[in-house]
Amino acid sequence: MDNTITVVINTILPQFISFLAGAAGVWFFRQRAMENAVKCLLRDRLIIAYNYHIKQGHSVQRDEYRSTLDMGEAYEKMSGKNGYIARILEEYRNAPLAGKEGEIL
Repeated sequence: MDNTITVVINTILPQFISFLAGAAGVWFFRQRAMENAVKCLLRDRLIIAYNYHIKQGHSVQRDEYRSTLDMGEAYEKMSGKNGYIARILEEYRNAPLAGKEGEIL
């Protein structure tokens, strides 16, 4: 019995710990990649909304307004540091609501 425990401790346990460390590293890498992908998508949607509503002058409806600000908050919580996005959000906060105000489509 002692010989079996020694074999397990000396051979199997280090390999198992190495496997767990590798799996944790892969998980961390994938998690980081997913966070970066979400951040990129948020940034893209914020820029699209800015171009459509602010630059092209289309009306901003209440649901679009709230969604854009929510995306901006999520972007900032994901450590998105981008002065351009901060400026976009500030212009959005000051944008007048128009069109079907209050209607959620």
